[in-house]
Amino acid sequence: MLEKKRKLIIFMSVGFTLTVAGILWWHSNLETQRVPDPKSMTPVQAVKFMATEQFADLSDEQKSRYLKGMHNKEKRPPMEVMNKLTDEERKAIRKNVGRQMHREMKERIKKFFRMTKDEQDKFLDKMIKEMEEHRAAGRSRSGGDRPGPPSSAMMQAMLENTDSSSRAMMHEFHKRMHDRMTKK
Repeated sequence: MLEKKRKLIIFMSVGFTLTVAGILWWHSNLETQRVPDPKSMTPVQAVKFMATEQFADLSDEQKSRYLKGMHNKEKRPPMEVMNKLTDEERKAIRKNVGRQMHREMKERIKKFFRMTKDEQDKFLDKMIKEMEEHRAAGRSRSGGDRPGPPSSAMMQAMLENTDSSSRAMMHEFHKRMHDRMTKK
């Protein structure tokens, strides 16, 4: 009788363990299925997805994975794509990806300060060139109008969500970029 109880307990334990493992596998598989692959979408679809509630409901890790997929597809969404968005979609995208973009920017600045002076100068030159190309493309499509500076609310939110050492590094980075731009 004792042997039968022991076998029943072992059988139930194994069954319970397999059930829990199956549920966890199914849940993790469901999580990855919820996130579409941006490489399989058109640029407009990939960018517009970031403005959806479905994207907003993703975990930070899933959002980061999606954004990395976007970066692998193309470095920056073409201006034509951004011009096809409504103001509400642009606002939703800023809200939905703000934390990830902030984290990415912080990492990029840390990486910048680990570079040698020559590497930093090359990095800044490349970044300045890309910014100028992006601005030129935007002006040609928008009739010469350039977007204004960030709103005071946006700046306040950025300051409140950034630690003092990161703010100091960002300040120094922007100062160095400005100095490099005026040198040219």
